Amino acid sequence: MIIGIILLVLPALAYLTLLGWLTVVLKRGLSGMPPDRRGEPTVSVLVAARNEAARIGDLIGQLARQDYPRHLYEVVLADDHSTDQSVAEALKASAITGFSLKVCS
Repeated sequence: MIIGIILLVLPALAYLTLLGWLTVVLKRGLSGMPPDRRGEPTVSVLVAARNEAARIGDLIGQLARQDYPRHLYEVVLADDHSTDQSVAEALKASAITGFSLKVCS
């Protein structure tokens, strides 16, 4: 009789202990996860530029560091007949950051 009770109680205690540890681990592990981004819209960022070679690289770097999934937004550079190296600087910055950039001239 006592052995039967022990055989029923021990697995129940093991199950409750495992359930408690799983709860603690999952709560700690999930608290550091980024928010769920499903359902967020696709965003297009249009950058109009003319003779912005001195500043366009920093702008592309800032856009690449946005806290938004890269597959959900695109950046299009609309160059208004720049006479400096704006497009070259923008492409150079996008290559350095690994960021996709579309250029319209």
